Amino acid sequence: MKGRPKQLLKEANIKIDFKRMVAEKKYTKDYIYRELGTRYFLEPSTIERICWGQYDSLRRRRTAEPPNRAQAA
Repeated sequence: MKGRPKQLLKEANIKIDFKRMVAEKKYTKDYIYRELGTRYFLEPSTIERICWGQYDSLRRRRTAEPPNRAQAA
C-alpha cells in the first residue's frame, strides 16, 4: 500500500505536536485539537482519536484478523 507510510508519518507528526503543546501547559485540549485540525486539515475529533491511539488499536485488530473469503480471492 503506497499511502500507508505517509499516513503513519502524518499520525506520528500529529502525536509529536500534540505532546509538545500539552507539555507547554498553555493551551486547553480543545484548543490543541482545533489548532492541529486546522494545521493538518482534519476534524478535531479525528485529531483526538489519533492522539489517544484509537486508530492504532483498530489497525492492530484488522491485521490480526484472518482474511475473509472475499479478501482472499
